[in-house]
Parts: sequence; C-alpha cells; structure tokens
Amino acid sequence: MQGVIDFDEISSQTLTNLNPDFIALCGDASGGMLALNQRIHREGFYCQAIRNMNIFSLPYYCDAMKCQQPWIMQKWVECLDPKN
Repeated sequence: MQGVIDFDEISSQTLTNLNPDFIALCGDASGGMLALNQRIHREGFYCQAIRNMNIFSLPYYCDAMKCQQPWIMQKWVECLDPKN
C-alpha cells in the first residue's frame, strides 16, 4: 500500500517527501507515537499531518483479517470523516 512505512523508516526526509494529509498508527500506536515524537524532537520537522494534528490510532488490516474488513474499514471512514 502506498505510503505505508515501518517505525524504523520514519524520518524527516520520508515524511517531507510524502507530506501526508494524515498519519494512521496501526498496531502499536504507543510505539508509533514514541518513534514519531523522537524524530520530531531530534530532527525538528513538520509535515502537513503533524501541523494539522491529523494523527490517528486505527485498526490494522491485512488479508488474514478479511472477516473483519467491514468493521475495520468503517472505523477508518468514521475517523477520517472531516465532519467528526
């Protein structure tokens, strides 16, 4: 999936190049926030998602979770809906 990056790959260069509208932390959201926070403080960068505080903890999805796809996708839609 385009734009998916591992915690170890989070860098100012990666986020500057991608300039995401939002950041979805799937799985270990605490670990993701810690990694992101460390990079921000160490490298002092901001992308659109960080400036707008569009960082979300969302359920992970893969083919093995096909039976939960409707629920997972609904949670993504609810979270990313600008009306919410």
